[in-house]
Amino acid sequence: DAAAQARLLQLQLRQSQGWHVFVEMSSFDDYELLFDVVKSQTKMFVAYLTQDTLTRPACAGALTMAHLAHTVEIRTVWTRTFIPPTEKQVEDIYNFVDITGTALGRNGITGADVQAALTANSLTRDSSNAIVVPQNAIEIPKEVPNVARIPFVAARLAGEDYLDQEQIARTIPTDAGNIILSCDPDTSEAVAACAIILAKVG
Repeated sequence: DAAAQARLLQLQLRQSQGWHVFVEMSSFDDYELLFDVVKSQTKMFVAYLTQDTLTRPACAGALTMAHLAHTVEIRTVWTRTFIPPTEKQVEDIYNFVDITGTALGRNGITGADVQAALTANSLTRDSSNAIVVPQNAIEIPKEVPNVARIPFVAARLAGEDYLDQEQIARTIPTDAGNIILSCDPDTSEAVAACAIILAKVG
């Protein structure tokens, strides 16, 4: 549910930092290759958290593998739709994430491993069911408009402050032959998709 946002973040980090970024998508089903890349060829693992991210075996497995590697920096991006699992859901991890029915188990990842990764990265609610955003997480402030969210995240991942508000406001060009994209500014995926198109044709 955040494919366009992930692709746009990939473009932003490549252009601004020169980073090589691999985006793990739901269509990627070579778990053995994915986990090998995470544990042996990855410097930073970024979990872009939306409503269903942690219930997806590939994402939960990759996060767990990064945690088990002990050499990979793990960063989490909390979008507005992400709600961390409750303690009960984490205790019942086999119903929260499909582990036995997927390649997670075949690649040596257990339910206890996933539980440890979620707990270590503060991706669960506390005993009072409260949601506490960890200090090292990137939470997108409500006042940041959709058009600026991905640049904001990219800057934070690079350890920079995103203060250039002029990048948010774009003037309408007046020369002939323009292509104008119209999208819902309140929909993150639509804004990200338009930004990707602009990057490709601009």
